[in-house]
Amino acid sequence: MSLADAKKNAQGIESYVDDFEAEALYHAAKQAKRGIIEVGSFKGKSSIYLAQGSLDGNKVPVFCVDTWRDCDVHKGEDFFEEFKKNIEPYKDIIVPLRDRSEKAVLQFDEILAKETYSLLAKIADVDLVFIDGDHSPEAVRLDWELWKPREGVVFFHDVMGGPRGWEGPVKLFEELIKEYETYFVGPGLGKVANLGKVVIRSKKVRLNLGCGVDLKPKSEGWINIDSRKIEFDKEKYRFIQNDVGNLSYSLLGFEKMEDCKVDEILANDIIEHIGKWRIGTVVLVWKNCLRDGGTLTIRCPDIYEIARAYASNIIDGTEAARILYGEQDYPENTHRNGFDPKTIKRLLEQAGFIGISVLKAEAGGVDWKNMLITAVKGDGEK
Repeated sequence: MSLADAKKNAQGIESYVDDFEAEALYHAAKQAKRGIIEVGSFKGKSSIYLAQGSLDGNKVPVFCVDTWRDCDVHKGEDFFEEFKKNIEPYKDIIVPLRDRSEKAVLQFDEILAKETYSLLAKIADVDLVFIDGDHSPEAVRLDWELWKPREGVVFFHDVMGGPRGWEGPVKLFEELIKEYETYFVGPGLGKVANLGKVVIRSKKVRLNLGCGVDLKPKSEGWINIDSRKIEFDKEKYRFIQNDVGNLSYSLLGFEKMEDCKVDEILANDIIEHIGKWRIGTVVLVWKNCLRDGGTLTIRCPDIYEIARAYASNIIDGTEAARILYGEQDYPENTHRNGFDPKTIKRLLEQAGFIGISVLKAEAGGVDWKNMLITAVKGDGEK
C-alpha cells in the first residue's frame, strides 16, 4: 500500500482539504510513532490520507473526532454513515469519536482504559494532531488546548482564512507563531499556503542540586533545589526547598514515576555534604530521575590535590581544613565526605553509570582544589 492507494480510495470524496494538503498529512502520519488525532473529519478524505500514512509508517491508531452532523456548511445533514463507508478500507486503524471535542476527550480516555496501545496512556502522548473542526475562535482554541501533544506536530487548516475567511484558526495560529516553531505548508507557485504546522518540542528538564544562590533560569528547563530557603525571582527561576537526596517524581512535577525523565543533573559543591553511609543511596536516586542517556555533572573537592598542596606548603593547615571540612558558617555548610578521582569514579560505577570522565587541575592552577566529573545513565538502567 502507498500514497497511490490513499489517492484512489479518496477519489471523489467531497472535502475542503485539497490534494496537496492531504499529501502533506499523509507524509506526517507516516512519521507518527504513538498516535494520531483528527478533529473535523467531514466525509473522510483527510482521514484516509492520515490512515494510509500510518499504515505505511508505524501503524499507529487514528482517532477521528467529529459530530458528523449539522456542520458549518451542511446544516441539518448527518453524514456519519457516508464517512464510515468512505473509510471502510481503514476501519481497523481508524477509531471514530462521535461528539464535540469536550465530550470526545472522555471517549478517548475510556478507549485507552480498555484497549492496549503500548505508547498511549493519555491524550498528550499522541504525536500528530490535525485540527479542522468548528472554526469559531472559541472552538479552535478549545481543540488546541484539549488535544495538543506533549511533543509532536499539530496541523491547522484554513490558517490564511480560506475562501470563507475563518478567523478562528487565523488568530490562534498568529498567536502560536510567537511561541512555537511554525510553518505555512503550501505548494508554492503563488498559491496560498492554507495549512499551518506547529512543532512542539519537549523542553529539557534539568536539576540544579544544592544550588544555594547560584540559581539557573527556568526558561532553560532548570529546577533549582536546595535544603535552605532561598529568596528568588519567581518569574525567572523555579526553586524547590527540599533535601537533594530525597527526590520524587511528584516533587519534580511528573504525573507518574515512568514519566520522570530528567535530561541533566548538575551537582556542584554538594556531594561532599552527604555522609558516607548515605551517599550510595543518594546517587542511585539521582540516576533513577534521569532518562536513558541523561547526564550527571558533579563538582567537588579533590582530597588528593588538597593533601598534596598542604604537603608541599602551598596551603597551610587552616586553609586545608577549611577546604576539607567546609566553612561551617551555617549547619548545612559542613563537609561529611571526601573523594579523589578513584573513589568518585568507583562510586558512580557502583551506581551503574557509564561514560565516566574525571577532569582535575594541578595544584596551583585555576580551581586547583576541585575536580569535575561527568557520567551518563545507560540505556535500560533503572
